[in-house]
Amino acid sequence: MNLQKLALALCAALLPAGAAAQTLLPAPQTAGDVRYLSGGVGSDERRAMRDMAKDYNLRVTLVAGPRGAYLSGAALRIAREDGSVVLETQAEGPWFFPRLPDGRYRVSVTHDGSAQTRAIDLRQRPVEILFRWEGPVEN
Repeated sequence: MNLQKLALALCAALLPAGAAAQTLLPAPQTAGDVRYLSGGVGSDERRAMRDMAKDYNLRVTLVAGPRGAYLSGAALRIAREDGSVVLETQAEGPWFFPRLPDGRYRVSVTHDGSAQTRAIDLRQRPVEILFRWEGPVEN
């Protein structure tokens, strides 16, 4: 009988910790008209973001170094083909998934003073892009 009470008490004590950890997973954010997810630090965040990826039409991955170590903290800028900026933010992890209206865009990412830009077309299908910086990771 005492063993059952101890097991129940232990389960009750662990439940709030699990619930608190759940709230730390990436939540959708909004900037202007753009809804996005940013994160992917740790396997739990990546699993959660992978499950939600189908709701976003652009998937950006940020890596550095010879082994492709994940980056966070890079500055992201997304502009329409005409140059008007639709989103400027800082990545909270190596994965960044915005939901953008169909169209053509330029995605620019700056890490450690070095910028890279990609032109993308979201008129037909979702797009996945990888930004890679050579050299050591300095997050």
